[in-house]
Amino acid sequence: GPSSHGPLEEGSQPEGFPIKGNEDSMLDHVPGSSFYARTVAEVWFKTAYAAEQAGFQLPPSQRKDEEEGQ
Repeated sequence: GPSSHGPLEEGSQPEGFPIKGNEDSMLDHVPGSSFYARTVAEVWFKTAYAAEQAGFQLPPSQRKDEEEGQ
């Protein structure tokens, strides 16, 4: 959809799409998270909400951190 983008040919981040999605695991990774740098994005999202709407979720360790912060 309009809030997602496929990977660029050279593998870099499309401008305005900072959230990495891994289609195999259906996990998304936000900038600054522990797995962000080592995740190869198969799809990119504009927002974490857009990733969630597409069926992706944060890794379990980050879900716990997010739940505790609420």
